[in-house]
Amino acid sequence: MPLTQQDVLDTLNSYFVTQMDFWIDRVHVCARNYNSVRTLIENGDIPVAEGTASNAYYNPQTDVLTTQAGTPPPDLEDRALLVHECTHAIVDVEKYDITRLTNEVAAYVAQHTYLLLANPNYKVPPNNPPWFNFFNDVVALVKKFKLHQPAGRGAVLGWDDYKSLRTELNSLNIYSHVTDRERSFANGVPVSSDRGRFGSPPVSFRSSSHEVYPEASDESIMKLLEVRYAAKDVAGFGGRIATLEQMFSHMEKVRAKALLLRLQTRIAGDKMSVYFHDHLMGASRTKLLNLLRLR
Repeated sequence: MPLTQQDVLDTLNSYFVTQMDFWIDRVHVCARNYNSVRTLIENGDIPVAEGTASNAYYNPQTDVLTTQAGTPPPDLEDRALLVHECTHAIVDVEKYDITRLTNEVAAYVAQHTYLLLANPNYKVPPNNPPWFNFFNDVVALVKKFKLHQPAGRGAVLGWDDYKSLRTELNSLNIYSHVTDRERSFANGVPVSSDRGRFGSPPVSFRSSSHEVYPEASDESIMKLLEVRYAAKDVAGFGGRIATLEQMFSHMEKVRAKALLLRLQTRIAGDKMSVYFHDHLMGASRTKLLNLLRLR
């Protein structure tokens, strides 16, 4: 049974996609660009075909995204593969002039950033050695630049950062025929709707019934709270608060109550409590505490 258009939309509407923000060459992997792809799918400008193969595929010449075989709702690996293909769609929509190898590297990095956002303890499953090694190197790059963490938002990866992945990818069977300078086909996606590319209401990014939110660990909360951002680092402050809001909004009721008791007053000796009060602004603390109360 193939995955459906709704599975693609649910993936693009997931919280983890909203947290992605980095550049590889000219490719901007970010929520805004995924939202553009999502709108084009909803309006029928990027048709979604239900495929029967093990891999999904975006065809930039026909603007058709073909899903992979699977049983809805898709699991984490399947959702990450859809993110991979939607990254290729971004390249086409935005008409990025890049090589095919860079296009593929960007998609694989986006795929594994999504996996690590959803599961910070993600490990590459056993595979034949060339692919296993390549995937591990992609994961290492994501972790090096903290693309799956607030600290890595807005990261810009230059040629020296990803060129080794291009070489690795070029040695793998399905990419061995791609020449080093071969360009990606990216001519944009014609819009049939008079609403335009960004005419639909902004996506709410609310969880769908298919989305699974991992319970935030004390360690992950501590890592967010302990960072001291420069006074002018608005993106850093905003990214941390957005991530904490999602963590607190999806926290199990009993744990949320316990955390509320721990954070509502500054408890000397409790690093989490101290960082919460010393590193966050009053308005942010109030909003986060109210989210815990609502659980």
